[in-house]
Amino acid sequence: PCGHYYCENCTAAIRAAAYPRCPECRTRISSTFRVPLSSTQTQTHREDAQHAQIKVVGNWMSKIEGLIRRIVRLRQVAPEEKSLVFSQYPDALKLVGKALNVNNISWVELRGGSKASAAIREFETKEEVRVFLLPHKVGASGLTLNRANHVFLLEPSMDPAILQQAVGRAHRMGQTRPVHVTRLIMHSTVEEAVMEAQERRQPLMELAGVSHLSEQGLAGQQVAKQEAFGQQDLQHLLDAVLPAAHASIPQATHNMHTSLV
Repeated sequence: PCGHYYCENCTAAIRAAAYPRCPECRTRISSTFRVPLSSTQTQTHREDAQHAQIKVVGNWMSKIEGLIRRIVRLRQVAPEEKSLVFSQYPDALKLVGKALNVNNISWVELRGGSKASAAIREFETKEEVRVFLLPHKVGASGLTLNRANHVFLLEPSMDPAILQQAVGRAHRMGQTRPVHVTRLIMHSTVEEAVMEAQERRQPLMELAGVSHLSEQGLAGQQVAKQEAFGQQDLQHLLDAVLPAAHASIPQATHNMHTSLV
């Protein structure tokens, strides 16, 4: 499902259609699938008022739209600040790139070979280039991108090494601004359970200390703290998709944010 939500009456009308689609993004949905939300949950999952007021050009899935809202907001309130966007899926980054183009936001992406150096140089030197798109497998090794102080993670991960290295691209020696990390999590989906499992293994707040570690030291910390994906983690993920299970949402603290979209 796309993650958009509606009242009971609207949901019933949508499900009654021959080929149900989300009215917001036109994603095909199952006529039998729905995840009920209490009024408290609905309020918890709403974007804050500042982001909700941002107009986004184009129709995008809710996670992409939430990301673009935040980047547009940054352009308004902190035009000198830049962002890194990480995803495990190249196709997701392609979609983000299209959304950025439609909303007139300049960006670069990390590619192999000499193109990587050119992209980094462009991001570091051109003020109009505001966003760097990076696949986790490529973007989480050896780069220093402290021109950015906002890091967006499109998906949760069970591997703390991926999170540490992604945040470490911006949180490095020479960084003069606070680094803000935002995880974009689809509410009432298995992503919440993955996030909780990752928090149990290594709270995201611990990532705030990676800036003083070398690559070698960081790797040593990962080996010490990383745990195997166990039976208990799997059970939590299975519980998350059962109707009776309600994943609890860790509260964001300081400059680490979990955005439910």
